[in-house]
Amino acid sequence: MNIFPASLAARGEVMPVRDSRGAVRFARTGGLPFSPRVKVAATCRLDADHHDRRIANEVLESLFYFSKRSAEAARSEEDR
Repeated sequence: MNIFPASLAARGEVMPVRDSRGAVRFARTGGLPFSPRVKVAATCRLDADHHDRRIANEVLESLFYFSKRSAEAARSEEDR
């Protein structure tokens, strides 16, 4: 289901995205008549989401790294 159907106002220049909570935000507003304040607020929200996701991904990568190392150590203990 496309929640952003083609629109003459959007002219293919609008890029909607979902934030980490599922709310729809505009990554690009194209020529839509948003005030500069609204555009800055939307950008800040998306930047904060990106930052939060990056930190979460780093934590997950660390956990996977150490769990993989633990699994490898357990296997080498079994081989002895």
